[in-house]
Parts: sequence; structure tokens; C-alpha cells
Amino acid sequence: MIRVAGIVAVALALLGTGSAEGLTLEPVGDAFVEPTYVTSDPGDPNRLFVVERKGTIQLVQNGVKSKFADLTAEVGCVSSCGGERGLMSIALSPQFESDGRLYVEYGSDSDENIHVEELTAFPDRQSADPTTLEPLLEIDHPSVANHYGGQLQFGPDRALYISTGDGSVQNDELHHAQDLNSQLGKILRLELNPPAQ
Repeated sequence: MIRVAGIVAVALALLGTGSAEGLTLEPVGDAFVEPTYVTSDPGDPNRLFVVERKGTIQLVQNGVKSKFADLTAEVGCVSSCGGERGLMSIALSPQFESDGRLYVEYGSDSDENIHVEELTAFPDRQSADPTTLEPLLEIDHPSVANHYGGQLQFGPDRALYISTGDGSVQNDELHHAQDLNSQLGKILRLELNPPAQ
């Protein structure tokens, strides 16, 4: 608890408040099903995107929730996702408002592999069609249902950074993280073409 309190104190100091007074929790929506990640629109921090494990992305705007994209067929979780598979996170292009590009990472329940794909939103940026998905990277994953990783982020260099799990049951017993010839257990850097602006 001391470590958490210290982190909170540092964060508050960085924010310039110095204390937790006046901070409150504010609900952003309800009835999410197995949410795994939340992010905001780079051009509008009031637009939130909530990732749900089975493959849906919900958009929350002005307190109203709407379905932004349904990738359940691609993710392949029929009744539930096996182990730690499913839609893990998304990253919106830094120029999402103009290019409409976003990136998804999921562990497929169908083929058990890790997938990173580009998705393009409609011009109004209120939803996206799964038929626009373009595969960027597919990583073979051993037949264990955990350690998929799944975090996507844009770096200050505008490259897309991808985290992958080690593909082991525990303790990296298959040594993928130590193997520089394996893409498992890594932070990967992907330069996009065209690059994010």
C-alpha cells in the first residue's frame, strides 16, 4: 500500500495539486462486458474508446455509449475467450481526426495467434467497418492460452509499439523472451507506411 500511496503522491505532485483533495471518481459508462482497455481520441479527450475482450469497441461520448466496431468474428471468441485471448487494446493514430486510422491487437481464439491489424473509421469517426481491417503482423503463439501481452501505444517517434507475451504457462519456461529470434515476450517497434503524422 505504501508503494501505491507513493505513486499517487508523485502523480498528484506532478499535476501540481499536492493532495488528493477535490479529486473524485466519475463514471464514464456502464454495462461494459469484460473491458480490457480504455483510451481517448487524440484530438478530443472527452471521446473515450472502451475495448471489450470478445471483440467490441465501445465509444463513450457525452455520457452516451455506442458501438464503434464489432470485431467478434475476427477475434473468434464464441461464448467466451479461452485463457487470456481476446481483443486486448487499440491505439488511435495521432492524426485520427484526419486519417481515421486505428490499430488493434488481439489473441485469436480461432488460430491462437497474436494479430495486429489496422482498422479505418468512417469519415464521421463515429464507427468503423471490420471489412477495412488490414493485417500488419501475425505472430505464432504456442498452444497455451495465456501470456499474450497486448498493449499498443504510439511513441514520440510516431512508430507503433507492440507488447507481446512470452507464450509460456509461467516463468517464460519456453525462453521466448530471451530469444532474439522470437517475437514473443518483446516490445516491438513498427514503422507504419504511410507513417503516422
